[in-house]
Amino acid sequence: MASVSAWSWDGLISVAWEYVGVAIVLAKLYVVLPIYKFFYSIITSLVNWLKSLYLPFKSK
Repeated sequence: MASVSAWSWDGLISVAWEYVGVAIVLAKLYVVLPIYKFFYSIITSLVNWLKSLYLPFKSK
């Protein structure tokens, strides 16, 4: 982070770049969350399938 005065053009540009950085982080989050949700649903389905798995063993 640069050490500039808040009331100068350099300060304004610095603050603008900070907002751009926040927007980039939010865009990455917007892209990554559906991917995580997809993998989470696959894992949840697999775990539920394993919990309800029926193995036909004879019990005496």
